[in-house]
Amino acid sequence: MAGDELRFYYSGRLYRHAPYAGPDKGEEKSGIGFATIKRDRFVALEASFDGGEILTKSLEMKGATLRLNAKADFGEITVHLLDMNDKPLATSKLIRRDSLDIPVEWTAPVAGRPELVKLRIHLKNARLFALWCQ
Repeated sequence: MAGDELRFYYSGRLYRHAPYAGPDKGEEKSGIGFATIKRDRFVALEASFDGGEILTKSLEMKGATLRLNAKADFGEITVHLLDMNDKPLATSKLIRRDSLDIPVEWTAPVAGRPELVKLRIHLKNARLFALWCQ
């Protein structure tokens, strides 16, 4: 890992590995490759321009701020904070960024937030990699 990037070296070959005994045509060439991926971006929940929705199970929000690792620089994400009966408690401001750490800002102060909540997350041409409270 270097900063916020994971780095991978890999090798590739233009010939088959043993125990294959058949003929390979051409030269036996090989090389070393280099690939990178941003931190915590192995898997994403994503939606196209048609949009999509994620409804979480109950979450224990112990931190003061909900944070996202997301890519929505050409799309948008909206987060709805729900109580355990799916009653809306708050809605986030529109998120249109690509960042490893996006603090969710609410349109109105969240007073008396219960510790157990659900999140309904609307994605439109966006990817959500991770979320956490801090």
